[in-house]
Amino acid sequence: GHARALLALENQDKQTEFAQKIINESLSVRDVERLSQERRREPSTTKAQKPKNDQPALDPDTAEVVDKLRYRFGTEVRIIKGIKERGKIEISYYDTDDLNRLLDILLVK
Repeated sequence: GHARALLALENQDKQTEFAQKIINESLSVRDVERLSQERRREPSTTKAQKPKNDQPALDPDTAEVVDKLRYRFGTEVRIIKGIKERGKIEISYYDTDDLNRLLDILLVK
């Protein structure tokens, strides 16, 4: 449960920093989920970053869907809009165990 909440964070440095906080403060999974959501809601203090792979910025509704999918799957998720109404949903995984975990969620085993 802790790892799932950590994977929802966007970069590895934040994940590592947050993992150390979990250990130091003996945080529960619920505490971690709450703090993770709060961190994602905070406005960034750095310059706005250009979307990866030169993808155009997502509209607010689509961005909200991406956030919900990231939380649900506990990993990086991207929506890539194509021509007209077409597109792709990209779900990242980090090793075979992570892939199997995602398949369990997607296939509702």
